[in-house]
Amino acid sequence: VRGGGLGFSSGCVDINDMQPEAFDALLYYIYMDSLPAAIRDVDGDRKRELVMDLLAAADRYDIQRLKLICETALSKTLEANTVVTTLTLAEKHHCQRLRQACVQFIASSVDQIK
Repeated sequence: VRGGGLGFSSGCVDINDMQPEAFDALLYYIYMDSLPAAIRDVDGDRKRELVMDLLAAADRYDIQRLKLICETALSKTLEANTVVTTLTLAEKHHCQRLRQACVQFIASSVDQIK
């Protein structure tokens, strides 16, 4: 990202706390108000990782609608082996709906969660 007169000495801003695909999806969302097909078309663990990164970015940059979209997507894909990680993410980024979905999932699946 070029700094132009914004006081950046090197002319670039490094963003190291998210995957490049998540950053691309964030920019796409900002310009197009929807998620790119690259996120919608990915399945399984890879999609969950991207959506988790995107939720963290949405929280960091205060993009509430995107944050809600990510919360909803993660709520729909909860599994016994991912719910604890998802709950931790929900608490870290103040996602009450996602947190509640995780708690309900844990309560209904306590035998499956290790």
